[in-house]
Amino acid sequence: MKTKESEGRPYLPYVIWAAAGLILCVSVAWAGGAFSSDDPVELFRHLSDAFFIPGALFVALGLLSRIGHTGMFDILSYGFRVIFSHFTLKKRPASFYDFKQEKQEKRGERWNKPALIVGLILFSISLVFLILYYTGGNPA
Repeated sequence: MKTKESEGRPYLPYVIWAAAGLILCVSVAWAGGAFSSDDPVELFRHLSDAFFIPGALFVALGLLSRIGHTGMFDILSYGFRVIFSHFTLKKRPASFYDFKQEKQEKRGERWNKPALIVGLILFSISLVFLILYYTGGNPA
């Protein structure tokens, strides 16, 4: 079964997430003063921070997406629906099993893998700049 991602341009979500990550990197570097730094070691520190922040954010989004895709948050959703059904006129879900089966049918097969992959790449680049910062610009 072909998914929408596998048809046409499967790399497009990765390009979009990478562009968003680079925009965030430039924004964080600019806010941290990386472009006004004369010392290369300080530039490595700013670049490490600039790549770490979007990397950690994207990894967290990707992992939350994966966890949500597996159905780990279904019990919380069911609990809130049962609680709020007492205060509203909406009907109460019959049982957790029925609720979980309904959610599984709606869930589909996709989760946000590009965010996780791009986040791991940005995080890795951050580690490279961190190593360069602590070695004073000499990685050997």
